[in-house]
Formats: sequence, C-alpha cells, structure tokens
Amino acid sequence: MSIHLAHKFGQGITPQQFMEGMQKNKEEFAAGYDAFNWMNEDDREFFTSLNSRDDLRVLILAADWCGDVVRSVPVVFRALEESCLETEVLILEQHQDTMDQFLTMGDAPYRLLFLRTWAGKYLAAGGRVLSMYRL
Repeated sequence: MSIHLAHKFGQGITPQQFMEGMQKNKEEFAAGYDAFNWMNEDDREFFTSLNSRDDLRVLILAADWCGDVVRSVPVVFRALEESCLETEVLILEQHQDTMDQFLTMGDAPYRLLFLRTWAGKYLAAGGRVLSMYRL
C-alpha cells in the first residue's frame, strides 16, 4: 500500500498550538517539554544540521489523551525546534484516515512522526517505538 500524506500539509496545527490546546495531560506534557536536555551533543548537532535542509517537512499524528504522546512527543518537539523543520501536528480524532494508513496488525499507532520532502516523497515514519532517522 502506498502512503499519501502530501495533501495533509496545511491541515495541521503548530506544536505550540497543540500544547496550548491540550485538554488532557497538559501539565505532564509541559513538564517533559520543559525538562528536555540534550544528552548527546552529536544528536544536537545532527538536528542542527537539518537547518540547511529546505526539502523536508514533518507531520506528527497525536492525541493528548495518549500516554505515548505525553512521554515521547515533547522530546520530538524540542529536537525539531533545533532543526527548524516545518512541523505540523494532526489531531488524531480529526485525521483518522491518516492513522489508518499506518495500522500494524490492527493496532493503532497513536503517535506517528512522518518525514516527507517538499515534493511529496515519503521518507520515514516512527510509531510506538520512535526512532530518529538519519537522512
């Protein structure tokens, strides 16, 4: 099955809007976001190096009620701030069709990170076990 996400850009909200609009787990999410520290300077340098990549965009599919989102996405937001990549958050309940493209064995990945080029080429996704992809 091919993955189609290019049409989703422009339908999401900014990471800041996601954090401000959270109805559940807002304090825990904010605590994780505020507590973020780079543990490895090489990782920070990698994300900083993405500043020169004007061909990449990021979509994050998330729901504020999901514990995986609360634990993982604050770190992703902070790393992406370093990269300056255009990032949008799709609220799961409003973008069920996006989640359906990534079901694994019937399981719903409530936190997904998608990397795409401006031309629309799908590069990578991270699910329950979020991995950082070297580009």
